[in-house]
Amino acid sequence: MTARAAPLLVQRGLLLDQARNQPDPERLEELIAFQRTGYRLVLLARRPVRWRPTLSSMDTDLGLQQTLHQAFRRAGAELDGTLYLTTGFFARRQARLDELQRLALRYGVKGHDLIAIGRDPTLLETVVQCGGRAFNLGSQAVAGAGASAGLKTALDALV
Repeated sequence: MTARAAPLLVQRGLLLDQARNQPDPERLEELIAFQRTGYRLVLLARRPVRWRPTLSSMDTDLGLQQTLHQAFRRAGAELDGTLYLTTGFFARRQARLDELQRLALRYGVKGHDLIAIGRDPTLLETVVQCGGRAFNLGSQAVAGAGASAGLKTALDALV
């Protein structure tokens, strides 16, 4: 099946077992099965305040990114990448919007073609403000984002 032009943005935290902060095999399976319907996947995450790799240790965010990419590859799927957006107190909304617009340009689509699934209100608001669609799996309401009971429900709504 041919891939759709616009990638699906999925908040990285949705794919993790919250107790261990490691990939949840069940969530990965759901997303990989969905990817096989023709969607391209980009993980969406908050940019860490500081990257901490050293000669003797791997940064946790970079290590998690590598682990997720390897899990997709082992399953015969492909993850297009991870987009980190700055969301701190002094972060600028326009910088996040510009980053999403650049992502859309890389795929040859407009910002309104982007679709995101997540819990983080700031990340979802940014996608909505960019003109895209958002599915909110969190408890805090996000203006312009549709509520969804879970990852599988949101993915089913897209098929």
